[in-house]
Amino acid sequence: MIIDNPDSVLTAALIREQYALQQFRRLFQLTDLNCDEVVLTDEKQYLTEQWTVKDYLSDIVFWHESFARNIADVGSSVKPNLIKLSLRAATAYGVESNKNETVSQLLRRLNKAQRIIEAHIFNQSILTVPYRQGSRLYTKTEYLDIRTSELNWHFWAIIRSALQK
Repeated sequence: MIIDNPDSVLTAALIREQYALQQFRRLFQLTDLNCDEVVLTDEKQYLTEQWTVKDYLSDIVFWHESFARNIADVGSSVKPNLIKLSLRAATAYGVESNKNETVSQLLRRLNKAQRIIEAHIFNQSILTVPYRQGSRLYTKTEYLDIRTSELNWHFWAIIRSALQK
């Protein structure tokens, strides 16, 4: 009987997340990508209606920085300052709060958040990481899977929209 090594499961989750992040970042290297263009989507309209490509990036940065702060705080035995808004309100706030940032600034912040996550992800003292106030705690693997899912969903929303035009 093979028993999964928890570190190998976490490593696999990190590799999936890193790959999704790499693919998402590559979108912003495309010379004909218009970051001010509204992404056409019929999915999750209550969250993403009239979002531009840059708004999708802003959302990724907002939640990635939240994960980075939370995992760093837990790893440092500091009580995390959790997002106190509903998911919908926090998402809207995250996008709106980044309106004045350039795409380059957002990508730098995303890279910094990723470095923080990677610096703490294998810290054995961290068993769970909070997401936002009122939400359950997540294992590091679950949290990485959430990030991977969001990165993939945003990546494909942008790609599908570009292909429809």
